[in-house]
Amino acid sequence: MKKLIAYLTTILTLCSLSAAFAFAEPSASDDHPGALFLPSSYEQYLELTKPSDFAISERYIAIADNQSVDSAVIYLYDKSSQEYRSYSYATQNTLSSLNFYSCSSGDYLFFLETGNYVNYISCSTFSSHERIESFRASAMLINGNEIYYAIQTGSNSNVYYATIEELNIQWQDKQINEIPFNTDIKPSFSLYNGIIYFSSNKNVYKCSPDSVDHTYDTADTISNFTIIGENKYDIVYSNTGGFLYLKNESESVCKTKNITVVKYYKDLIYALTPNGIIQYDLTKKDFTDYEIGKYSLSDNRLNAATDLSVYDGKLVIADNGNKRVTVYDGVSYKNAAPATAPEFVCAGKDAYLVVSGSKAYLYDYENNSLGNIETIENSIISVTYAMGTFYILSNDGANSYAVDESTATIREAGTPNIENPVSVAADIYGNLFVLSKSGQIDKYVEAQFLASGTSSSVKITQMDSSCKKLLVDFAGNLYGLSENKITIFSQGKTNTREINFSEYVYGGGNKKAISFAFGLTDGSAYILSDGFIVRTDLGISTLNNISADGLYNSLYETQPSKDDLIVEVKAGSVAVSLDIKSLESDSAYLPYRSYRRLEEDCKGVVLGETDAGYVVLFYEYIPVGEGITSPIHTYDVCLIAKGSAETPAVVADYFSEIKKTGYLSSDVNLYSRPAMQEFTIKDRLKRSSAVAVLGKVSLADGSLDNEYYFVQVGDAYGFIPATFVTDANIAALENENFHYQQLKKGKSVTLESEQGARITLENKERLKVYDGATDKEGYCLVSYEQDGVVYFGEIETSSLSEASPLVIVTLVIVMVVTAAVLLSVCYLLLRRKPTLE
Repeated sequence: MKKLIAYLTTILTLCSLSAAFAFAEPSASDDHPGALFLPSSYEQYLELTKPSDFAISERYIAIADNQSVDSAVIYLYDKSSQEYRSYSYATQNTLSSLNFYSCSSGDYLFFLETGNYVNYISCSTFSSHERIESFRASAMLINGNEIYYAIQTGSNSNVYYATIEELNIQWQDKQINEIPFNTDIKPSFSLYNGIIYFSSNKNVYKCSPDSVDHTYDTADTISNFTIIGENKYDIVYSNTGGFLYLKNESESVCKTKNITVVKYYKDLIYALTPNGIIQYDLTKKDFTDYEIGKYSLSDNRLNAATDLSVYDGKLVIADNGNKRVTVYDGVSYKNAAPATAPEFVCAGKDAYLVVSGSKAYLYDYENNSLGNIETIENSIISVTYAMGTFYILSNDGANSYAVDESTATIREAGTPNIENPVSVAADIYGNLFVLSKSGQIDKYVEAQFLASGTSSSVKITQMDSSCKKLLVDFAGNLYGLSENKITIFSQGKTNTREINFSEYVYGGGNKKAISFAFGLTDGSAYILSDGFIVRTDLGISTLNNISADGLYNSLYETQPSKDDLIVEVKAGSVAVSLDIKSLESDSAYLPYRSYRRLEEDCKGVVLGETDAGYVVLFYEYIPVGEGITSPIHTYDVCLIAKGSAETPAVVADYFSEIKKTGYLSSDVNLYSRPAMQEFTIKDRLKRSSAVAVLGKVSLADGSLDNEYYFVQVGDAYGFIPATFVTDANIAALENENFHYQQLKKGKSVTLESEQGARITLENKERLKVYDGATDKEGYCLVSYEQDGVVYFGEIETSSLSEASPLVIVTLVIVMVVTAAVLLSVCYLLLRRKPTLE
């Protein structure tokens, strides 16, 4: 009887791969040298002392400010060049009524001083101003070539009309109101759709060159206002108490007092506060994120922030001035108010720690409190995070603590007596680096950091004594922050990056760095200064820019060695999980997905090696059980980082040499490694092809998804699942004897058609079993037909129920009946007499 080849029965019913994150290549310094992160634009950060007025045009924003009692300054923002200029001069007067005027000689800014002085300055030179001695005004508004102005004397105000032509003002002293307005409040003007409006007390008037006409009244006394439409009560105004009112509503729309100036520009309201300019959206009936100033209570602004920290794209900011912590998740800002004003923060995977004095408070990223740590000895100096643990140094380095992230409790405490520490940082492996006041950096393992009694350490390098915060990246490079530079220690060499904020904010050349942060996944560094944050590129080594150099060549071009194909990775090693789908195409960087510390020893297939470590594929089979209705096959490709405690060790006795010729029972892939994955496919081999079997790869503990033959096909080498290879040609299948048997209850098998389609059978399905079709002990070859498609497979004989006596009797009866019919036919043929022709 001819032998039949074996057929693959093991199938991957579910490959549980995590969602493929689109991994971004790290930004190069030339592409992204830096950008203002918070606030979101250059124009929004401006250090104002006592702003008094502003004006907005298509091209400019002008803001008047009193820097001191003896000087005033005007800031001019050019929207085209996106930069500020300033003009200051000695005066004790307050500036008001800022107006832009354009003529053939250029753009000019007109403004008033206390005492009704009228001035103007060229927007192009912006270097000196001119005063018009012959003309005085308490308030004014320029509309094209028209000027409306008011003069207040005591409690009386009158409105006048004049014209201007190329800076030549035709003062007509033309009073357009018949009766003086009786008010102690300085009048104001507003322009809407070419029409000038004037306010006095609770009254609004429409102005023309010849008259003023009462338009409507407001619910409260007007301090400053703007018209937003042509309908009645289309007005936004501030009252004498500094509250902002929309139209004629009786309640203020602003919780903040002291709004002094209101302007309408392109469907938005701009209002002046003691801190700067805020913006109100009439459509949304809410304030926007836009704000010009230095410090602010707004969600996306800061007030004397002291520290920041990053973890996996989440930025946590200690906003001491606002007595809150701000969390930015890449989309929105969330603010939390800890028990006391935060001094510094530390971001972890699932929670962040807030420090104030000798107390620490743990919050999740929804800003829910997880617990307080209030048993720290004296003031906390620094905090860092690694793999679920916050590490704290306090009491001038005399005390150290390990705080568990999940329980918010002190897991372990030590008294290492570290001398003069300034900052502590942790790498991905859990090593701790301590920066001292002298600039020296020492390395500790956890046991040393939490030691009882003076601890030992290893000196790594010496930085400048001006360094005040330390960070470490994925590759172990150290970064020390000073007020105006960052010192980088990499591969035994030290270099510095100067910090200059002048290109990010106006007046940035005088600003100092307060803190900085970067994470393991984001290539950006965040530098905190006085009320703003800059995001820049320091060339940080992250999990997203690990070089893949050499991996794809070894995976597809280099013949793997049988001596180090399977390795065992020790528990505690750092495994950087990669996106399997992205491995199907060549890339300059490893496709990072996540990372973890292995909790137990794991065996896996070596795919290749990079400068950062070994790339290993791990396989796990999860059988049917509670809550699992079908077997699960999971694959995880990981970089085992070279900084891990132990190098992966080669597994013994996984390879056995075999020399024979085999035949393929079906079309099958030739794999570059013993793992059935898309990215390991080298070629597709045809059914009945002959292959030279050189050896067998197998592990008894199920760490491989199959047993594999190492084979040669022509000039190519690779791996084929052993169940696809038999000693005889499948062409003999049609001549084999067979019988039928059922699957045992609870058993399932997977079969495959010649075209590669697969089917999983269970629930006592009936299979065609070929007699003597395989030489493998304990296995048999079976087939199953459905919808005209025949599926084959080699399965364990123990998966089948034994043939019942009824089946045997039925077969005997069929054979007897068949024989009887044949005998009857023969009798009838033989009894016929011959005839002559």
